[in-house]
Amino acid sequence: MLLKQVFDSYMVVSGEARGAAYMDRLMFNAFDKFFPKYVPEISPVDLTDYLKDMRAKKIKRNGVLRPLQPATLNKHTQFLRRLLSHAEALGVTVQRFRWKAFLVMEAEQKTSYLTIPEEHTALVGMDDYIRPLFLFSVLSGVRQANAIDLRWDQVDMDDRIITFQAKSRRPGGKQYTVPLTGMIEGVLEGEWGNHIDRVFTFVARRTSRWGYEAGKRYPLTKPLVRNYWEKLGLEKRWHDLRHTFGTRLYQESKDIHLVQRAMNHADVNTTMRYIHTDVSDIRQQMENMHNKVANLHQQEQVENKPVPKFSRNFKMVRSKGLEPSLD
Repeated sequence: MLLKQVFDSYMVVSGEARGAAYMDRLMFNAFDKFFPKYVPEISPVDLTDYLKDMRAKKIKRNGVLRPLQPATLNKHTQFLRRLLSHAEALGVTVQRFRWKAFLVMEAEQKTSYLTIPEEHTALVGMDDYIRPLFLFSVLSGVRQANAIDLRWDQVDMDDRIITFQAKSRRPGGKQYTVPLTGMIEGVLEGEWGNHIDRVFTFVARRTSRWGYEAGKRYPLTKPLVRNYWEKLGLEKRWHDLRHTFGTRLYQESKDIHLVQRAMNHADVNTTMRYIHTDVSDIRQQMENMHNKVANLHQQEQVENKPVPKFSRNFKMVRSKGLEPSLD
């Protein structure tokens, strides 16, 4: 069976409407140019050569050529594994792979959201013209490009929503809405009347070669925001404001699908990458769990005797084996 036939069958089973379907098709296009056409001929040596070729490639990020990340290489390996597993399910004979040997060590995930102290530090040291955009982004979770380009005709104060044009492969695109809260409305009201079209603007301090005249107001641009953000030296990306929004909304709601819809993600697995926890979050949830268990034990009666309360001075002593001593 041809690899193309296996891929077509896989896409029918898994669904073309998935958020990951577009990336699957891109990876298959790379496979189709490199691997043998027939599935039984694909060998571990072919995968080794493919990954070697991928490591040699570089892509441009922020104007700089960089090698592919280990996570990207692993995605290609795992997708080939899924295709070959699907081929086996169709009755096709495939060669054996030691898949773990092909996976590349990935860097430990960095904290990608702002803590309250970090957010406070940013706000205190921030210029007045950039602060409204910052607040809007962290309160709404809107992507940077959508926030910077926000126009007044997208804002409906009566229905309390903002309408955005989402990235989509559908003809005519796709729209999604962001609800307005009291704090977001406060940010927008502070910008009302500054510009006839755009929401977030700045006043040029000096006349520049870029066409700005001192004292006149202009819409914010992505390069201007990026340069200012780098000067703050927070060691955070602007996109981390979106991670901050997703993390806080999940901590409040505990509803992953609500967060998915709020962030306009097609795939809930994408949303999972925007939710972060730290040791204090884990400790608090463990405390809550332990308190609930302790309360349940106290409600039970064992031989008409109340269950003893656990204390911080819990010790283990040897007396015909290990028995707890509650001080």
